[in-house]
Amino acid sequence: MHPDAITAPTTSATIGPAFSPALNPDTTDHALQPLLEAAVGGDLQAIRSLADQLWHQPAPEPGADAHRPVGRADSLMLSSLLLVVTCTQRKATETELIPAIERYEGSCVPQVRELLHRRPGLMSRVRFLSAEHGWLKATTPIAPYDRRLSRERAHQLTPSVWASAGPELTRPTLSEVLLIAEPLYLSLLTELLNAPVRPRIHWLWDVHDAWTSAETVLSEWGW
Repeated sequence: MHPDAITAPTTSATIGPAFSPALNPDTTDHALQPLLEAAVGGDLQAIRSLADQLWHQPAPEPGADAHRPVGRADSLMLSSLLLVVTCTQRKATETELIPAIERYEGSCVPQVRELLHRRPGLMSRVRFLSAEHGWLKATTPIAPYDRRLSRERAHQLTPSVWASAGPELTRPTLSEVLLIAEPLYLSLLTELLNAPVRPRIHWLWDVHDAWTSAETVLSEWGW
């Protein structure tokens, strides 16, 4: 394990109401900011405590968020959903350029790849956060590389990641994001806190044991 790498507890959190930053600010911006600071600083105890607080916040009453579609799989359009997965240390060894979805071999990427092979129409709704390349489409051709995300690298990457990811993540038609990422990768998206319009984020940070929880969200999406 790289000395700057972060491992995280087995849990998850749902962050923020879709399209309603003012709905409950005490459990969105105010709670999320220290969580992101803990992620950048590598403070696992603080990450565990703060994320646990977020996870146990009460859900909004039905109808409180007028922008969020009701009916889940029947009413959510494909373009309103996005799956974001991080790069993995284990990669395919082919020296030629191959799509990111075929390059990464670790974490839950094999399960994501199997899903996309069954349903290729979902390919356009998958992105990767890469310690080398930043924000990637699943189809982007990449070569083999060996880089882990350190705190220094995260700080360096954040502006370019947001330049690419920001227009997608703040698009008014995007309602939900499933993010499968260790805490330090979440820090690459800190600008999302300042966005006047942002999606609901389902965050799974134990990337090696996330697929069962991910399947629950994806099933609700109709994927």
